[in-house]
Amino acid sequence: MTFLHNGQTISRDITISSGDSTDQPGPEMLSGTGLIPRESDDAPIVNDVTAGGPGDRVGLKPGDRIVSINGLQVHSLDTLIAYLQDGNGAPATVVISRNGQPLTLQLTPEKGDNGLGVIKWLIGFHAKHIPIEVQQLPLGQSISQSVKDNYESSKLIMRIIKGMFTRHVSMKAVSGPVGIAQQIEFASEQGIWPLVELTAMISIQLGIFNLLPIPILDGGMILFLLIESIIRKDVNEVLKERIYQVAFVCIILLAVFVMFNDITRMHGH
Repeated sequence: MTFLHNGQTISRDITISSGDSTDQPGPEMLSGTGLIPRESDDAPIVNDVTAGGPGDRVGLKPGDRIVSINGLQVHSLDTLIAYLQDGNGAPATVVISRNGQPLTLQLTPEKGDNGLGVIKWLIGFHAKHIPIEVQQLPLGQSISQSVKDNYESSKLIMRIIKGMFTRHVSMKAVSGPVGIAQQIEFASEQGIWPLVELTAMISIQLGIFNLLPIPILDGGMILFLLIESIIRKDVNEVLKERIYQVAFVCIILLAVFVMFNDITRMHGH
């Protein structure tokens, strides 16, 4: 991790803890580092309250601002959720702001589904989305930025493969159709452009994966053509067939493993 501290750039190696850090997109992906980014200077605002939940029972209402919990200032919903998990369901003192007036609530979190198939300690409310400032770029700058963003996305799959071999990325972090569907649902809730961005990234990753030098993929076909052009003769058909069979079995096993990851991740929570 490279970070800026008092104007000085510092790099440190950190060990990511297991847990939900790779389950969902967004700031929660950093939870395994013990770090949560400050998304806003303002406190999260309650959008709606779950009927019968801890928040509802103590009088939490839409429009309330969650100022602090047990004296800890809350600067994002992820901060609040992470604190509740650390408390493991212990009673908490929550200070809210209602119509500009401070109000103290005593509540006990309860375990529940956070809406994404993950069981966590929750108060029982949904927060309003953080306001986002959209900058409209001229056509030329838009194209330049698009090329830059897609180039960075194109390197993602190579970083993941490298991370797997160097044991910096767990195979459990790999998602299949179920995981992709969850991310698409999450992106669609954020608006049309996050959904378009995610769709473009998935398309780029699939395209690059298809070009990897793996037999039965297009990249494997290209590799065989290069080998045959170098040795100036066709590769033995029997050998080529055996290589395709082994590669096919490996691809199927990978698909099964990825699906198993998705299913266990859903049922594990």
